[in-house]
Amino acid sequence: MTKFERSIISVSLSKSTREYFLKLDKLRPNHVSFSGMLGQAANEYVSNHANSAMKIDEFTNENSVLMPQMYAEVDVWLKYIDKLDPNEIKKLQSRNAQISNMIKKKVESYLQW
Repeated sequence: MTKFERSIISVSLSKSTREYFLKLDKLRPNHVSFSGMLGQAANEYVSNHANSAMKIDEFTNENSVLMPQMYAEVDVWLKYIDKLDPNEIKKLQSRNAQISNMIKKKVESYLQW
């Protein structure tokens, strides 16, 4: 028996997912159960991504922009970058420089020990 053939299942909340469940709960109308809302959100996600070859664990949905996770395969990043317009490329390049600078400072702090 699969876990979805049961009438009750449990969902654990991690630090990274808690905020998504809180946001979903704020959007939930009073007459809709949380499980009903979660089902509607899952249905919407599946409907919007049914024809996509993307795996859910390769992407995050932060700021309503689908972007590969940091450690996604390089070919996923290449596909993502190829689809960006020039302004989005500039924003990504700026963020990449910011992250590189943060990493550089952290490494330098380790080297000063």
